[in-house]
Amino acid sequence: MTGRDLLAVLGDIDETFYAETERPMPSRRRRIAIAVLVAMLLLLAGCSYAVLTQAQWFQSFFGQLSGRPLSQGQAAYIEENVQPIGGQSVTVGHYRLTLESALAEERTACIRLRLEGPGLREMYSVGFLPRPLADGTGKEAVFFRKGRTAQEESPYVQGLWSSVSEGDSVSILLWLEQSLSSETPFEAGVPYILHLTDLEANPFGEPVKRLQEGEWDFEVVFDHLSREQTELLTEPVMTVSQDYPGVSLTLTSWKLRALGMDVEFEPGSQGYLGRGCLEDAVVVLKNGTRVGAYPLFYDPNGSVTYTLDCPIDIREADYVRLRDGTCLPVPEV
Repeated sequence: MTGRDLLAVLGDIDETFYAETERPMPSRRRRIAIAVLVAMLLLLAGCSYAVLTQAQWFQSFFGQLSGRPLSQGQAAYIEENVQPIGGQSVTVGHYRLTLESALAEERTACIRLRLEGPGLREMYSVGFLPRPLADGTGKEAVFFRKGRTAQEESPYVQGLWSSVSEGDSVSILLWLEQSLSSETPFEAGVPYILHLTDLEANPFGEPVKRLQEGEWDFEVVFDHLSREQTELLTEPVMTVSQDYPGVSLTLTSWKLRALGMDVEFEPGSQGYLGRGCLEDAVVVLKNGTRVGAYPLFYDPNGSVTYTLDCPIDIREADYVRLRDGTCLPVPEV
């Protein structure tokens, strides 16, 4: 099984770097293997979430995902920014999907849904597969402004998703990201459509199978969005690849957010090989906690978007460490 096969199990990833996932890259394989293991561990421990509030659910989820208790600042950030977006349920066939809550900033949104239906206890992973466009040029949009359609290009794309078994139901956390090609952030008070199609699942020890064809559509409005971010660079910084000799990137901007990072670099002739310079970055908090960062969307023309393993309080961040040992201090905010 290739890295691309595993990513397909976890969720849809930006097509622009699918080709790169086929390349041998040990650090990437470690990341994927950890994600699969975490999904299985969360399944076994899922029943513990049954009586939690929405904020407590997110805190517990991210604590399990990172493998350590959240800091006071991380827990407080979640408590302050989780918002209910519930009250909507859609049933297709035997499967009922309910919109629960969201943790969102201008570039990243984590949306929690609850799935109910037969056979979910036997699955360690469930998710929804976007349908191909009629002209074969891509896939339907998962998230877009109300008034547009799933057939139109959207700047908000599905990143990773995770599923957590909770007895006879499954909580699904869908990560949505603003794509690199657009400068349109998520906006508070604006109605969006969440468009999910064709429920698929991965039973223990068996291939992925389709549980239910159909469409689950919801209207989503964010009450508020976190806007905190800080710039780490005051001058260009060079980082070098640990996998490909002679490959390097000159970084010109590195912005840290609560749920991710936005990086700009000087475009050159490195192509997608330059992505290796940005693998295995970590955000180190002042208490020594290391938060994993993953370059989800990479554009060789000069930009990359990271997603973090769990939310952070920027005020608790000490520095960002790159794979080659380069450290980018976080200024006091």
